[in-house]
Order: sequence, then C-alpha cells, then structure tokens
Amino acid sequence: EARRTATTLAAKQADLEQHQRALEEHQAALAAAHHETALLMETVQEGLLLIDAEGVIGAQYSRESTTILRQPDLAGLNLLSLIQHLVTEKMYATVIDYLALLFDPARREKTVLKVNPLAEIEVNFPNPAGGFTTRFLGFAFRRIMEGDRVARVFVAMRDITAQTELERRLREEEKKKERQF
Repeated sequence: EARRTATTLAAKQADLEQHQRALEEHQAALAAAHHETALLMETVQEGLLLIDAEGVIGAQYSRESTTILRQPDLAGLNLLSLIQHLVTEKMYATVIDYLALLFDPARREKTVLKVNPLAEIEVNFPNPAGGFTTRFLGFAFRRIMEGDRVARVFVAMRDITAQTELERRLREEEKKKERQF
C-alpha cells in the first residue's frame, strides 16, 4: 500500500513537473511575442490604437500615436475628448456621428469607410508660445468584430501636414501658370 502510494505520488509529481515545464515554455513564448509586439509598436511610423464604443483608447498603442496626438500617455483616454479640443464644433459633431456609424453593425463597413470625414482633417494644437500650431492629420479605421457586434475599432493615423502643404503649393503653382497663359 505504501509503495503504491509512493508510486502514485511520484507519478503525480512527474506529471506536475511536466505541466510546470510546459507552462514555463508557454510563458517564455508569450514574453517573446509581447517583446516583438512592443518593438513593432515602438518602430511603426503610424499612430495605431484601438478604441471601444465610447471612444476609450486601449492599453496598447504605437509610440507614434503619442507624437501625433501630442499626449504622453493615451491608455484609458477618450479619443473623442482629445479630438474635441483640436477641431471645430461642427467637425466634432461629425466625428461623433461617424464613430456611431463605425460601431453600428447594421451598417456595412465598406460603405462607412467610404464616407470617412477624418481622412484628412485640419487640427489646431495649442502652442506653448501662444496661439496654435496647425497640422493636418489623416485617420483610417477598421472594425474588429466579435460575433455580430463591433467590439473595437482599429485606428491608424498619420500626420499628413507636409503632404497636404505640398499639394496646396502645387495647386497654387498650377493656378499661377494658368493665369500667366
């Protein structure tokens, strides 16, 4: 009886040790994946983040997001509140309506994405020296579905100021040439 109990205990201990090794391997794999994700989020040149239906930003976001939005820590902040201080009241109302459409599973994503009012917006950041600094930002969105509901929305954003200013200068040059003709 004692020998059988000892054998059973030894077998259970070996089984526990095997499970422990498997858990440690799994934990190491998770840590490596987390490290790679962190490297990606540090390196990517776009602002990337997730928001919930209320506009709350998730815990993971790219470092570029903090640069674009000029906010050091975005986790738990509301993207709508951040945007509200940068755009006109009319544009803010449009943004609220658009995010409601994004989270409406009855609306086709393709159709909603076509009417994105944030594809190119002018924003005004307060300037510490006084006044404002005008920038142009471009936002793109993708839904993340869980079953038949929109669980989150993936947000990709870029500072497109240089591109926008170049396009404006080119248009002005073309107009100038047309007038000279």
